Amino acid sequence: MRRLFRRSATATSLEFSARNVIGMRQVARDMKPTNLEDLSALIALYRPGPLDSGMIDKFIDCKNGKTKITYVTPLLELILKDTYGQIVYQEQIMQIAQRLGGYSLGQADLLRRAMGKKKPEEMEKQREIFVAGSIKNGVSAEIANNLFDVMVQFAEYCFNKSHSQAYAMLTYQTAYLKTHYPTEYMTALLSSVSGDQEKVQGYIAECQMMNIPILHQTSVCQEATLRLTAKPFALVCLLSKMWAKPLSTKSSAREKVAVHIHRFKISSNVSTSKRLTRELLKL
Repeated sequence: MRRLFRRSATATSLEFSARNVIGMRQVARDMKPTNLEDLSALIALYRPGPLDSGMIDKFIDCKNGKTKITYVTPLLELILKDTYGQIVYQEQIMQIAQRLGGYSLGQADLLRRAMGKKKPEEMEKQREIFVAGSIKNGVSAEIANNLFDVMVQFAEYCFNKSHSQAYAMLTYQTAYLKTHYPTEYMTALLSSVSGDQEKVQGYIAECQMMNIPILHQTSVCQEATLRLTAKPFALVCLLSKMWAKPLSTKSSAREKVAVHIHRFKISSNVSTSKRLTRELLKL
């Protein structure tokens, strides 16, 4: 992860390909993500609200030690430690409400929804409940009121952590493939967007940056696809159209292994993928 994301070669990794590539590359380079939590936070924060409010700059400074991480109350450290003292996710708002304000998880979820809608009467009611609960847990009314204001502000931008973690995992897996199997990965990527010329051109440019030559178009499985200068079986291995169709009993061993590899290539079953790859290399 460090080598790939710190050098910002992320254009064709899953989540990064759907965003402003240049801007996200710069943020990744500045943040220097070192684990899955950092990558998840990067995906959650790279949105108009956090970018415009300066949240992402503060997160980066805290992560890299340029700004000291502080907590208005020690009760927040357990909740915000992984995000360097910053509220990034909706789940953190719910945890703060539960741990400081004495909310149940159900009540905390209702608070999260109310903060998103920002109805004045409902917000005032929730503030009273939160402050009263915080005082019972040893937090002063002043700190509780200030924290509630921060929660309301951040609730507008906070992303769902369960989604962000899933995106981060897939981004890491595709980044791993791009780092260790660049030719095969780009082959699969080009095959998957063969009907979208704009994406094809973008990925060809990426191949050129990676020093992967492109050969002429060829017909495979009765559909046009781009072929890279990988070993002959690499193309078979990663043709998206091939694995989607059941193979006949007459299919070659190479084709059968290729299908299995393609099905597992972005799964968490890394050992299976490696084993199947080794089998294919022997054919």
